[in-house]
Amino acid sequence: MSHTPTEPTAEGILAVQLKHQGWLMQLPGVVGIGTGQHQGKPCLLLLVTHATAALTEQLPSTLDGYEVRVQETGGPVVIQGTR
Repeated sequence: MSHTPTEPTAEGILAVQLKHQGWLMQLPGVVGIGTGQHQGKPCLLLLVTHATAALTEQLPSTLDGYEVRVQETGGPVVIQGTR
């Protein structure tokens, strides 16, 4: 059950991230989870390769009172070393 935090804090959102990152990272297409800000409030950032309708339908809009934002990263990038 989600609730609105009375005073959003950096420590609070990190606890929410740790609490939910296990199952979120199991979703196909999710490649990372972090924290950020949206409209001056802390939010969770879900990094996905491609924000397909099938994936975004599985993602929550809030977790424990914090907004969840989806950021599309595209596929993995391979960086060639120089010699």
